[in-house]
Amino acid sequence: MIVMNRKNIFTVLLASSVLVLLGCKPEDPDNGGGGNGGEAVSKTLNLTPFGELNAGEDAVNSHSDDWQRSVLSLNYRSIVNVNGSSVLGTESPAYSRIVKLADGTYILTAQDYYSGGNGSTVFWATSPDLVNWTGKGKLFASYSLTNARGQDATRLFTNGFGKVLSNGDVLMFASFRTTGTYAFWQWRDEQGIVMRRSSDNGKTWSEPFEVYRGPNWEAIMLEEADGALELYFSESRPWISGSHSGTSMVRSTDGGKTWLPELGKEPYRVIRHTWYDEHQDKWLFTDQMPGLIILNGSRQKAGVFESAHDYPTGGKVNFNIAFAWSPEDGNWEYIKGEERNGSGLNVKSAPVGPSERAIDLWKGGAPSLQQFPSGETVVSYGESTYLWERIGDSKAKNFGDPFKHLPAKGSWGALMVDNPHEIVAYMRNSTDNKNICVTLCKQALNHSIKASSHKVSADGDNSDWLKTDDALFIGGKCQAQATLRCAADADNLYFLIESLDENVSKDDYIQLFLAQPDQTALNGKSVRVKVGLSGVRNQGNYAGGWFEKDLGAKAYVSYDATLSDPSDKDNGWLAEIVVPRSSVGIQDGKVLVNLALFDMEGGEDAIIPTGERNPQKWMLVSGL
Repeated sequence: MIVMNRKNIFTVLLASSVLVLLGCKPEDPDNGGGGNGGEAVSKTLNLTPFGELNAGEDAVNSHSDDWQRSVLSLNYRSIVNVNGSSVLGTESPAYSRIVKLADGTYILTAQDYYSGGNGSTVFWATSPDLVNWTGKGKLFASYSLTNARGQDATRLFTNGFGKVLSNGDVLMFASFRTTGTYAFWQWRDEQGIVMRRSSDNGKTWSEPFEVYRGPNWEAIMLEEADGALELYFSESRPWISGSHSGTSMVRSTDGGKTWLPELGKEPYRVIRHTWYDEHQDKWLFTDQMPGLIILNGSRQKAGVFESAHDYPTGGKVNFNIAFAWSPEDGNWEYIKGEERNGSGLNVKSAPVGPSERAIDLWKGGAPSLQQFPSGETVVSYGESTYLWERIGDSKAKNFGDPFKHLPAKGSWGALMVDNPHEIVAYMRNSTDNKNICVTLCKQALNHSIKASSHKVSADGDNSDWLKTDDALFIGGKCQAQATLRCAADADNLYFLIESLDENVSKDDYIQLFLAQPDQTALNGKSVRVKVGLSGVRNQGNYAGGWFEKDLGAKAYVSYDATLSDPSDKDNGWLAEIVVPRSSVGIQDGKVLVNLALFDMEGGEDAIIPTGERNPQKWMLVSGL
């Protein structure tokens, strides 16, 4: 027997009232009905990969006010392991860096893992597509010499880094050091940085020549709008600390032919602060391993650094991430006052800079910083053997929560913006110490998009979407991936979802979610349309859960596949979804959208996880 009190009765009546008011019933995931546009059609499809969309250029910093909504989505298909021994020429590649040349070719550099992580030779490889790599051998090769102490020694090279100039030339840098002299102030000129130039996209290279003398690590270069070059590096003072001590630079105003200060002179010191090393019982400089950019539409520079934090019991320094910003004109105030040999220097009270900085933001080391033309900055850093990333604002001053996409354990990772909507993450992968490689992946930038204004002939064909370029992407769980585009006319919203899928199943489906721009929680104005290979499976609104209601939505589905047959390789499928404007909470020509793809191989993947109940994290679509 069921006994009901007044509270129970009220709850039942309320739930019943909600269902009556919405005119809906609880969702049946397999009911297969709810407004099909017709039977799915088997046909040859020319599906559009994400890399061929978003070809229209966004205005500079177009998304600077909307950066918190921006998301980086892993492209599972792009994950590549570049073999160390067979491609790069070393069984233990480390400190990898990628640069994209003017002709679209990619160059990957990596050093051998030598003497506790230090390199001896920088190797290089090229690729037309980030997938197929050809080893090119040694770009900076170690050699024997007699050092300043009269000893048989070796000149070692490490930390290869490339930069393409605005004229198409590519400059490659490497730090060098000489065995037997590195740790001594009087022989500091036996260490330095060398450069090679190519003016034909890496086909030929100049001989290496020195641009700086002195102990250093991790060079990185910027080109200013007027053509001036600034080469930043960790300036090591091993006679003081045995390690790093801040970031310094040299400059060139003639395209890298000559550099100032001259060889043998102290560099321009620009970024450093102090920390107390309990192990050595002394104050030291830090802010090394620079990652710098020139902020969009300005001359101001932003930099991220590895900053020593403490030396706990156990004997290993803890590093935190720090940031610094130049004045708006991009000109650093050089830090004056420096030691020669370390004697008598009170580092605790020594000058530091710059004035605009942030230290100890979060744990991590080996950072990298990039910026999309649309404004979003992205920082990466290593922590607990993984490469972590955060999306930030256009000034690189505020960042969101951390995430990781690179499926590898390793060290010394970095980022490279490949195009206005894709970024490449990569690092040394030592997960399998018998097969060490460089692992890379692409990530798609999902941010607010604009719908095109035209009537779509909804028929399961994508030929009338050629002028609709803005797109969103999902595809991080497995090889199955999908894109979304949007168009609108006076009566309807139209959505094209194209799914590249090598093994299409009859049980695969997508979910399209819509909400008003001002919604901060799912409610009765939230809309969901669920579409599979049989057309619309469900459609309806949210009332504590998704309830079925006929919104007038229709789906037109085509597939280029042998359904649920893993014996061959499919192309994929697409769905054109038509949703009446009257069923959607459009405000000021805008609506919030989320897309989820369920694939039998990888499960559910979504731009924003479907368990998230705050639509403010969804993507904004304008132009409606």
